[in-house]
Amino acid sequence: MEILDTDGKVLRTQMVTARAGLNGINWDLLLDAPKLVELLTTPPDNPHIWEEERFKDVQIRRITHWGITPQTGIPMASPGKYMVRFTVDGTEYKAPFEVLKDPAVATSVEDLTVSTRTQMRIRDDISQTSTMVNQMEVWRRQIEDHIKANEKKPAIMKSLKDLDNQIWAVENKLVSRSEIHSDDKYFPEAYKVYMNLIWLSGGVGMGASDEAGSIDYRPTDTQMQVLQLIEKDLSAAAAAFDNLLSTTLPAFNKAMKGKVPTIGK
Repeated sequence: MEILDTDGKVLRTQMVTARAGLNGINWDLLLDAPKLVELLTTPPDNPHIWEEERFKDVQIRRITHWGITPQTGIPMASPGKYMVRFTVDGTEYKAPFEVLKDPAVATSVEDLTVSTRTQMRIRDDISQTSTMVNQMEVWRRQIEDHIKANEKKPAIMKSLKDLDNQIWAVENKLVSRSEIHSDDKYFPEAYKVYMNLIWLSGGVGMGASDEAGSIDYRPTDTQMQVLQLIEKDLSAAAAAFDNLLSTTLPAFNKAMKGKVPTIGK
């Protein structure tokens, strides 16, 4: 089942288990969730993190915070016209429908639409951030494995560690050192792009446990100004990430050809 806007853009996708006869399904008005950070590397100051009970038999770690709730970062649809599309055994079925404004909400439809668009903008920023962090985690996990395999080769070890530091310098623009421990609840340092976006999404949207949220209202001028500041940091990190892709990694792989497997493949 897909929910589409009036331009045909897919806003929500979910699988439906059907049975013979009449079927029904409720849409909770939530749109597709953001892509989240998936940590693969081992924090230098916690080399036994993968041995912890919560991470046994798992391949990735999430960044968590006691104030963040599962719905944080997921946009909610505003009142308006939509289309539902079912695809069953390759055949599509479409039908238009309308989401009505709750009469208890005094905010105008226009302001609620601005809220949803802002929530989606933050959601997409979170996804962009996560995509870059997750790629760098893959590279740095490869480096971890190569370091273990080359412990008795100091020159290669140095080159690998230098590259890891270069990648981390970019990743650290998006996530903090304390966040990679996957259990952030003491606010030990200033947040970077990822967690700032998470918290802002709670403020603009449905809340974040410790953040009440303001989904029934138009985003405030301050929230929009904060978003612009975060996106400025995101753009700077994206430029640094592109430099890793275009310059840093190719140079390393060329210099280390035949010594270690290619990083990034």
